Amino acid sequence: ATKTATFIKGDRVAQLTVGDPQVKLNGVALPTDKGAELKDGRTYVSLSAAGVALGAVASWDNATKTATLTVK
Repeated sequence: ATKTATFIKGDRVAQLTVGDPQVKLNGVALPTDKGAELKDGRTYVSLSAAGVALGAVASWDNATKTATLTVK
């Protein structure tokens, strides 16, 4: 069985499959730094992959150790 995380925002449908380093946005494959992964029965998605899925920009402030996801 394929393990997939799905994000839906308006007309955007993004799918991330465990072990596949792409986001499929409305059926079009887009590369990301990392796909979805399973750990301890939970599905984890990188912030940058979630950004691609939601049409947002992920950023990291090393000084404050803060991740930000800004929706366009």
